[in-house]
Amino acid sequence: MGKISEKDTRLTNKNREDISPKEASVQFMLAEYNRITEQEIYHRKTGESRVKLYLTLASLVGAGLVAFRQATDIQNPVALREFYCVSFIALLFVSLIGIIVFNLLLERWRVTVIYLRKLTRIRKWFADLDPNLNSGLVYPTDETKPNFLSKRFLSSSLATLISVLNGISIAGSLFFLGLLFLSTMSIVLTVSLGGVIVTAISLLQIVIAREKMNSLDRDESAAFSPKQENKNIR
Repeated sequence: MGKISEKDTRLTNKNREDISPKEASVQFMLAEYNRITEQEIYHRKTGESRVKLYLTLASLVGAGLVAFRQATDIQNPVALREFYCVSFIALLFVSLIGIIVFNLLLERWRVTVIYLRKLTRIRKWFADLDPNLNSGLVYPTDETKPNFLSKRFLSSSLATLISVLNGISIAGSLFFLGLLFLSTMSIVLTVSLGGVIVTAISLLQIVIAREKMNSLDRDESAAFSPKQENKNIR
C-alpha cells in the first residue's frame, strides 16, 4: 500500500469539516443498524445450523438402531441384551444433546429479542429526528417490543419439534433400561407409559421456557437492561 500524501490528508479533513453533526449522526446510526442486522442474521444462521446438526444426529442414531436391531439374533439372549444396552446409551446420549440444543434455542431467542430491540431503538431515533417518518414506518418503534415471552417463540415449529424429540428419546432410553432388568413388558403398559412420559417431558420443557422468558420480561424496564446487554452474545 502506498503512503497517504499530505494532499489526501487535507482533502479528507476538508470532507469531514463539510459534514454537519446531524449528517454524521445519521451516517453513524445507519452503520450501526447495518452492523446489528448482520449480527442478527449470523446468530440466526448459527442457531439453525446447530438444530440441523442435532436433527441429523437423531436421524442417524435412529437409523443405526433399526439396522442394529435387524442384525441382532433375537433368539440369542446375550445379543439381545447387547442391543438393549446400546440402544439405552445411544438414546440417552441423544437426550442429553437434545436438552443442550433446546437451551441453546432459548438463548438464541433471548439474543434475537435483544437484537430486534436494538434495531427498534435506532428506528425510534430516526422517527424522533423526522416525525414525518412515522406515517411510513412498517416496523414498530416501541423499545420494549418484542416480548421475550412471545407466541412467536412458543408456537415455533423448532421449539415444539425439539421438545417432542427430547421426550421421545428420554422415553425410549427408559424403555430399553427397563428391558435390561425386566424379562417381559406389557405392550399396552409400555405404550401408555411412553405416551405419558413423552407428553410430560415435552410440556415440562415448554413450561420451563415460558418461566425463563417471563422472568426476562419482568427484569426488563426499557429496551433491555444493562444486565441483559452485558451478557455474552454468541
